[in-house]
Amino acid sequence: MLQQITPANHDALNFEFLAVGHASAFSVLSTAVHNVHGSLSCASSAGTAMEHIARRKVDAIVLDMHLPGAMDLLAHMHHAGSYKRAIVFACIGSPHEAIVALQAGANFVLQSPLNPWTVAESFKAATQKMVAERRRFFRYPLMLPVSLTFNAVPEQAIMANLSEDGMSIWNLVPHPAHSTLDFSFTLPFGGHIHGQGEIVWTDEDATSGIRFRVLPDQSYHHLFGWLTRRDHSVAHQRPA
Repeated sequence: MLQQITPANHDALNFEFLAVGHASAFSVLSTAVHNVHGSLSCASSAGTAMEHIARRKVDAIVLDMHLPGAMDLLAHMHHAGSYKRAIVFACIGSPHEAIVALQAGANFVLQSPLNPWTVAESFKAATQKMVAERRRFFRYPLMLPVSLTFNAVPEQAIMANLSEDGMSIWNLVPHPAHSTLDFSFTLPFGGHIHGQGEIVWTDEDATSGIRFRVLPDQSYHHLFGWLTRRDHSVAHQRPA
């Protein structure tokens, strides 16, 4: 059974937490999640949690290591899909269990029964990594011209969206996946960006996904600054 036990906060960086086997710790977890501008769902079993994270991106998972199937869930999370990037808080009962959980891929360990102050501080400590992961993969819709060079031949494309890790473009000239090309574009009020990228996917609508492979320091400075201003702008536009 999966239960949504706290409503989503309307912040631009609304973190998605999933507590697995922790319905009894609702008060402690929900308060800590609220303090880092997150929403919390609760799964009663490892199987239910696995179904949930297969359908929906989560930023953090609080996992009761005494739950049947907990080790299988932890192993599955770190070997498949985008959810392998989720922060894992493993709830343990002894130092030996802590070692096992960390070796299996957990990022933090929490001693059971959960201490409200420890949980709150652990969640706060994890938010920087969660913000970095969110920015790296979140796609900001943005339409502007992009200049490409493929095998020394110049081309023109249109950007569809942009992230810290790459961009999607519309390009009438198809190129196979894993091809490398040079790119350049100018952000609105954000400076000129240029570098080298790799085509990681294409579709029948002439859209391609490009991962940034080489991005000079000045270009990364412009990109990071633009993303930071965009985050702040979105946050100020949303109701509290």
